[in-house]
Amino acid sequence: MASEAGAKRPLGPTGESSPDAPAKRVRAERPAKAASTWDVTGRYALKCTCKYEPVDASEYTLDMHLEHDESTKLSSLFAYFNFPNLNLTGIMRLCPKSALDAQEDGLLHLAGFEAACELADGVAPGPKNKEWLMRWRGEERGGEGIRKVGGETRAQGMFMFKHNARSSPTGSSEAGVHIIFAMVHNGKHLLFEGTQTSGQVPAAAADDLASAWERLFDPAWEDRPITPEPDWDFYPEAARNFKPHNHWENPPTGGVIKSRNKPGHKPGSVVNPTAKSPYLEDQPDWAWDTTGTWKVACPELASRLDWDGDMTVTLYMENNSKRHKTGRQLWGEFDFGTIYGNMRLCPGSLARFGVHDSDYETPFEDQCVLQPGAWPGPEPPGERRWGFMWRGFSEEDEFWVAEDHETTDILFADYGEDRMTFVAHFKFDNETYLLQALRVKPGVQRSRSDPTPNTEWLRYQPKHRCYE
Repeated sequence: MASEAGAKRPLGPTGESSPDAPAKRVRAERPAKAASTWDVTGRYALKCTCKYEPVDASEYTLDMHLEHDESTKLSSLFAYFNFPNLNLTGIMRLCPKSALDAQEDGLLHLAGFEAACELADGVAPGPKNKEWLMRWRGEERGGEGIRKVGGETRAQGMFMFKHNARSSPTGSSEAGVHIIFAMVHNGKHLLFEGTQTSGQVPAAAADDLASAWERLFDPAWEDRPITPEPDWDFYPEAARNFKPHNHWENPPTGGVIKSRNKPGHKPGSVVNPTAKSPYLEDQPDWAWDTTGTWKVACPELASRLDWDGDMTVTLYMENNSKRHKTGRQLWGEFDFGTIYGNMRLCPGSLARFGVHDSDYETPFEDQCVLQPGAWPGPEPPGERRWGFMWRGFSEEDEFWVAEDHETTDILFADYGEDRMTFVAHFKFDNETYLLQALRVKPGVQRSRSDPTPNTEWLRYQPKHRCYE
């Protein structure tokens, strides 16, 4: 007889389980392995997602094709589009963003782009290949006939793919392939989102693509000389007429057009664009007119700059009813002898004093576009304390300087009888200086032809940041 210690526990009757036995484990089904590529071909319904002055894209069509050439064993990803209200039809070609990443100078020119559009077997949008680049060419019909457009920027726009396996419960996203892309048309940055609505599109042979792409080419696009950049270090005044490149409506040759809205320039104070008033918003009776020329005193800063002449700040209120996109802004120019430049102001209630601007999603420039009712004046309803940043040029260092990452403050006071003052903390060369100023001359209304605050701000952008 077996000992109890060595006895085996008898099995229970078939089909029965002991009440003390643990629950039977069931192996969870593994989700199906995601496909390495997505079928992105088909027709897409588009909508324009520009924040400002969006176009009506309800009748736009975009047909995506992925064609394989048996003779070369290469593929091409391209799309035909039709934008009726822009009188624009054309073709887009796409290549993986990795083609740009491989360039040492961070620029992808036309020849390199076209070579990258010849895709090796199996290369297509997918979970690990969502970011692509797009160039387009088209025909625009107008009063002067048909005009070739699309290659003027000599740059490529970002083209993003994403795939939803199922629709969201709230209906905010649908199952299928979605696209986001950017393009520049007639100097305007356009941003679109699209949803795949049908996998059925007419077949388009690769040789048709090649012939259409060549037919829509205008040699003048590539023959146009690159605008020479002025010698920023030694001729700063020449740079005032140079329009810095950016990643929206004015990309550098071979650069990238970003597929997101350009920051800043909110039309916050546009109350009635059709109003006959020359102003976006009339100044309330209680508000202070802080525009004009201010004489600044700061012995410590003057000593640091080795300057014994006048130091001035001139403030302006951008408040032109014709500049809806720019909005209403309080900004200024300063001349401290050996450094001079531009400053932008935002209400103190919105300012983030002493904090690096990159820590916040909303950039400082967005806060500078004033909402209705925001004016310097007694509190409440006005604001005495404002925040500011500045950019400028240092003749001492013969280089661009800026304190545009951290907001410092400026405090206004009105003593009546046209006597106004301000005190401000001005950061320079890692030191903070206390400015005291008296307004010595009232402001004047700027002309519509004068540069906007946004343009002036860009003109003083440090050279090394122009292509970031």
